[in-house]
Amino acid sequence: MAQAQFTYQVDQPSASYTLAQELLEISGLGLSSDMSELYAINDEQGIVFTLDLQGKILKQIGFAADSDYEGIERVEDILYILKSNGNLYRLDLKSGRSLPLIKSPLSSVNDTEGLGYDPVHHELLVACKASSKLGKPASDKKTKAVYAYSLIDQQWREDPVLSIMDRELEDCYASMDLEHLRKSAREKLEARVTDFAPSAIAYNPADQLYYILSTVGKLLVSCTRTGEIRQVYFLDKNIHIQPEGICFDQNGVMYISNEGKGLSPRLHVILPNSSD
Repeated sequence: MAQAQFTYQVDQPSASYTLAQELLEISGLGLSSDMSELYAINDEQGIVFTLDLQGKILKQIGFAADSDYEGIERVEDILYILKSNGNLYRLDLKSGRSLPLIKSPLSSVNDTEGLGYDPVHHELLVACKASSKLGKPASDKKTKAVYAYSLIDQQWREDPVLSIMDRELEDCYASMDLEHLRKSAREKLEARVTDFAPSAIAYNPADQLYYILSTVGKLLVSCTRTGEIRQVYFLDKNIHIQPEGICFDQNGVMYISNEGKGLSPRLHVILPNSSD
């Protein structure tokens, strides 16, 4: 069977929900395996929020001291929470207890903001907003990297499992049909492409692609495991005020969470349109 190819009307959510003020700085979003609940993390607080699919808070669980937490994923009965220095915190949902920390070879220099789960390779994916190298300053600003932690052998991959270069995004942009736009509008969009800096990552099981969200530039990029860019979406800043979290259900339904940024935090639900 041919792999499904989806497009998303990212600025036309099928539903949008206002989140509680406790989630004003929501920084990560995940989904339970039975697709009945969402999990959220709030930047600077060591609290996991369990939400219903309309974003209502069902439960709060403290897991660690307040700090800079950026992503959350559930794998079986374990919640993994990403800190901006690359370390992974774990919360056992059965016992409600925190498990030992998984230390990362990454650091605050990498500014890790995205955490996703790849069920095909049974890996946790960590997207770097800044430096793409281990133990080095953020000198290569034209490449963004995704590292992986294997849940099979419980080891970090030494090299990025996914890299996206500015020139690849620029090539994808150049192939778009944007002639209907004024030159000034096209130039602004092109500038947003080079601002790409991952703030969230998720694997979409329905089309088997990886989706990387960038608050800077307001972009959503879909790609293959080899880094082949499939689509670049430009997000409307009036709808996606500060997109920081993304996840998908088994049918390709997309959930994007937005920090309040002085307003109310929001949860958008976006349905896929098949182009097959």
